[in-house]
Amino acid sequence: MLNIILTAAITLIGGIILFIFQHIIIEIFIKPIQKQKEVIENIAISLIHFSNLYTSPVQYGSLPSDNPIRKKYMDAANKVRELAALLKVKSENILLYDKWNIIKYVLPKQNVEQAFEGLIHLANSFGSEGRGVENSDIADRIRTLLEIPKQS
Repeated sequence: MLNIILTAAITLIGGIILFIFQHIIIEIFIKPIQKQKEVIENIAISLIHFSNLYTSPVQYGSLPSDNPIRKKYMDAANKVRELAALLKVKSENILLYDKWNIIKYVLPKQNVEQAFEGLIHLANSFGSEGRGVENSDIADRIRTLLEIPKQS
């Protein structure tokens, strides 16, 4: 009888320890990677959503502050800049990044850094007339770096 209770107690304690260990692994390793992937998904959405703006930039700095065109371009540029910052921060929060990269579970750090720089450059170019083709090329480069399929 004592053997049965002892076996059940050990099984229960082992299950609890395994459950706790599993949640620690998920919180420390898996969730940060999922958050990075969510940011990349949002970047993909924004590159499509704002493509009409970054491929046809206007010099909005000289427009009145209450002008709706100025607001539209500034909001888009700020959103792209925010996504760049999130990409950098979420990527830096991934523990053992290089190990995950070896098994191709995360993007190479160099790709993330270059995509960050490209997003900042793109955000800064929303107000520069005549840079539509260059901005489109930058967006394509970001898609390649982050392994985002090209829009058709």
